[in-house]
Amino acid sequence: MPYPVLPPHSAPAIIDVVAAQTAQPLQESLTLISVDSARAIQLSNSAIAPNSAIAQLTEPATPLGNLLEESDSSDSDQTTPVFAPPPPIPLPQAAPSSNRTVWKDGAINSRPAAVVEVESAPENADLEGGNGLEGCPDVGNSSDLSGVDLSGNDLEGCADLERGADLGRTDVTLAESAVELPTESPDFPVESPAESSDLPQSAAPDTVPIRIRANQQDYEQLRQIVSAYGNVVLTLPNAVLDADRLWVNLRNRITVAEGDVALVRGDQIIRGRRVEYNLLQESGSVFDGSGVLFLPTIDSDLSAASSNDVLAQSTLPLSSRATAYQPVGQVTNPSNLEFGTEGDNQISAAALRRLRFESAQININAEGWEAEEIRVTNDPFSPPELEFRANSARITRISEFQDELIFERGRVVFDQGFSLPLPRSRFILNRGQVQADQLSLLPSTIGIDNRDRGGIFLGRSINVINSGTTRLRITPELYVGRFLDNAAIGSPENFGVVTSLSRQLGPNTNLRATASIPGLDLENIGDRLRASTRLQQNLGRHTLSLEALYRDRLFNGSLGFQNVQSSVGAVLTSPVYTLGDTGINLSYQLGGQYVTANTDLARFLEPGDTRSLISLGRFQGGVFLSRGFLLWQGEGLPATPDQGLRYTPTPVVPYVQLFTGLRGVGTYYTDSSFQQTLAGTVGIDMQFGHFSRPYLDYTRINLAYSEDLISGDQSPFLFDRNVDQQQISAGILQQIYGPFRAGIQTSYNLDTGDPINLDFILEYSRRTYGLVLRFNSTQNSGFVGFRLSNFDYTGNPGPLEGGSRRVVGGVVQ
Repeated sequence: MPYPVLPPHSAPAIIDVVAAQTAQPLQESLTLISVDSARAIQLSNSAIAPNSAIAQLTEPATPLGNLLEESDSSDSDQTTPVFAPPPPIPLPQAAPSSNRTVWKDGAINSRPAAVVEVESAPENADLEGGNGLEGCPDVGNSSDLSGVDLSGNDLEGCADLERGADLGRTDVTLAESAVELPTESPDFPVESPAESSDLPQSAAPDTVPIRIRANQQDYEQLRQIVSAYGNVVLTLPNAVLDADRLWVNLRNRITVAEGDVALVRGDQIIRGRRVEYNLLQESGSVFDGSGVLFLPTIDSDLSAASSNDVLAQSTLPLSSRATAYQPVGQVTNPSNLEFGTEGDNQISAAALRRLRFESAQININAEGWEAEEIRVTNDPFSPPELEFRANSARITRISEFQDELIFERGRVVFDQGFSLPLPRSRFILNRGQVQADQLSLLPSTIGIDNRDRGGIFLGRSINVINSGTTRLRITPELYVGRFLDNAAIGSPENFGVVTSLSRQLGPNTNLRATASIPGLDLENIGDRLRASTRLQQNLGRHTLSLEALYRDRLFNGSLGFQNVQSSVGAVLTSPVYTLGDTGINLSYQLGGQYVTANTDLARFLEPGDTRSLISLGRFQGGVFLSRGFLLWQGEGLPATPDQGLRYTPTPVVPYVQLFTGLRGVGTYYTDSSFQQTLAGTVGIDMQFGHFSRPYLDYTRINLAYSEDLISGDQSPFLFDRNVDQQQISAGILQQIYGPFRAGIQTSYNLDTGDPINLDFILEYSRRTYGLVLRFNSTQNSGFVGFRLSNFDYTGNPGPLEGGSRRVVGGVVQ
């Protein structure tokens, strides 16, 4: 439906449109208006340099109906602007229209005054001789209209008002303009006039100004509509909107933008074909929407800024036209999101950064937003390798720091073809960030643990509590290996549970607790339960950890897995320091615990025993030095989807590097034992190829030798005894075909010939995601991992379907 018009009994209003008296072409016009109330605005134009502000609207303003009375009252205490006709200057030829005042490109040499009246005026207006003023009130040559009854009685039969304007035609159309206005304003849902002016007319609330800059602007006085055409830039207190065409209804404060629409709010960019937005309710819709979300700042960018926040208004984002057609560049992958299968193998993941999206329609309100037919991807290139699609998606704020994201019929699409159902439909965003494990495409935990779980096991995590500072997660597990052995699916030992709790106690304090029961046969609970609690406190760049452990499992080289029955203590860990310009890296660690663990030393054993638990105090200090020497480095391919980023998230750079290390550790036990070691390591790491061609284009080889230079007493415990005093390690990872790579990594004790570690690796690697399978034969454990690339980039990725954006001067951009 069209915009509502003023009711027939409304009094006419005068708006002063002052055009600059200059012969220079007017390139752009700018308008500053208030949108917090249905109040009148003052429009003025001044000719200055192109691309500058050329019109201003002052606020707070006066109600339209009382405009003349307040401006002409001598005893008024208000400081509202005065709206009065300018000195009489002949008008340019005015074309018939529907009560509009227009600014267009071209030379402006006149100062027209426009009078808006609801009633139709006589058609035979005399604009030259002034004879049409018969029957009009005597206004002379002054601009003082005090005493003039604007209700319609004093103006009855009046055809001309001091040569200022034709009452039946209020448009001022400049002949120099080459831009034509549409005959109708756009249709979109609006409020009724009565509903749109709830504020008392006498109120003078704080106003939130918006600024409009465009090649051409049009103010329809009758319907109170500001129209802008050509390179429109709407500046809000905390955002900038670009469009080809823009309409603002001052009566109900609804804005419509059409054409190539782009909204920039902080680091967030949203584009669309059409935008409808209510400036007061901060709600609206984006049609055929697309854009890029920068998740680290999305919470602050999409929250409303205070109208008097000077800093927010002075740091507005630039118009998106500066980057609208820039190709994707500076593609980097600061860190991947990697997801393991279980506790010890879980790789910590970083926060997701940028996501591209497209949607048929996005509805935004103060509580969140809802999107229809949405597509989301982490791929900066089109068409994307990996997509998340859903019939609809909805984000709802559930607390001050948390939002809930729900997908309807979500699915994962690989290479625009093969698809799988989304493993989960509900996600929790904490301060705009998604928990890393929620993004894993693995439907459940899949792993191999022959020691505690009897082989292959499955699990599924359930978030019981997921607030801004507290997270409680329970993972039920099914032990497939045990079930195949005893063929009793209902046996309690075939089921287990892992519980983890994390609590942010302060900006630098974090609490983590984990409990694992790999088997619910409670008669064996003492041999099943493993638990740990760690309280971490950041002390500057150092980290202090207070720990309490029960039946902790550690892998100690050729001695295999060892249990620590209990341990209570503290560990202080330093950051990695670089010593001047030497390239030497230094770190250290200090700790003290009271430990109960196994020993095999005869002085602690009863006759006939081979192993027993003992309890001792343990105090340790260690220093670690490392230095790398780059012997040769090649060049990586450009970061494009068909070259450097064909199979990897970052371009592969060939190199040959020599690395060295020195480790010195001293440990004192309360039985007066002192284990000390000084070990040196030297090795070489080589990488060849670019992993871009279909086969045999990537090889990585590593070889290292380590030996203890100094050694002292043995530890009374088995879990930290240094027995691998001379060892060698080697590994290779080779591209087989396309995204497939296979490798092996091993290490041996040269003194005994015993294997320390033997890993078999199979990897499927793509630019946006990857899948890795790893099996360790010495530890009898397996690992299934998923990688989600975490890209950062500049420029406009364009539509998800791909294709060129435009051609300028014969050049495809």
